[in-house]
Amino acid sequence: MKFLEILAENKRLSFVGAIAERYQKLYQLLNKEEKITIISAETLNASEQDEVLAALKANPNNEGKEFKLEFEIDSTIKGGLQMYTETEFMDMSLQSRLEKLKVEVEKFVE
Repeated sequence: MKFLEILAENKRLSFVGAIAERYQKLYQLLNKEEKITIISAETLNASEQDEVLAALKANPNNEGKEFKLEFEIDSTIKGGLQMYTETEFMDMSLQSRLEKLKVEVEKFVE
């Protein structure tokens, strides 16, 4: 309460949302929690979701981390997965591979 009173006295209550968001990120960092959004072309069943989680935990860089996974659907990626963290994006989708292949083929056509 004292913290909120100080913010109010200094006319800084408008910053409460940003302060709470920053606190939440620091809390997650301290507790090794990471939010990850997984995007697939089709709905992943429970077994496939478990495989994704197991693959994340198997990475030595993720030792001791807890993951909060959110799954989304985007049929435009055609297959494979895309993964977003707060700092990284990994694209393992069929669409991105097709685009790379298209660029390579166009190099030879010219």
